[in-house]
Amino acid sequence: MAYVYDLMPEKAVEQALKNKIPTMSFTYNEPTSFYEYVYDIAKLAKEKGLRIIWHSNGALNPAPLKELLKYTDGVTIDLKGFSQRAYDNSSAELEPVLRTLKIINKEGKWLEIVNLVIPTINDDLEEIRKMCIWIKENLGVDVPLHFSRFFPAYRLTQLPPTPISTLEKAYEIARKVGLN
Repeated sequence: MAYVYDLMPEKAVEQALKNKIPTMSFTYNEPTSFYEYVYDIAKLAKEKGLRIIWHSNGALNPAPLKELLKYTDGVTIDLKGFSQRAYDNSSAELEPVLRTLKIINKEGKWLEIVNLVIPTINDDLEEIRKMCIWIKENLGVDVPLHFSRFFPAYRLTQLPPTPISTLEKAYEIARKVGLN
């Protein structure tokens, strides 16, 4: 059974208000892949006093990012690693994500970072240390950084789950660098 229907931005906001939902969130599907729809909903929602949050890979051009931030309360960005090698696995680039993080921070929006720690791809402790230093120097010590555990799935079934000890070491590195 397929569930396909149109949900106009006005109707989405109307439903949130009707159901007393104070915050609208765009996540799980990359919100920038349907940017105009997210933008239209966010603008209408803010006019009605709702909060807007979204979770993204951070691959946005500066101008549309700044426009969307006008109607945004908080953003979570996936920082897939701190080397281009980590981004090569997803055919993406690190630098645009770092630029996005700086813009969100400069605009004064709530910002959180998620780093999915994947064995052999981005679990190098020195790379994690460099990432933490960059966050401290460019975003400040109070930006939340979440280290997430990887579990084998899809095209990475050959890799083991992230050892909990690796996550604990990453946390200790972040604290030692000075992140709160």
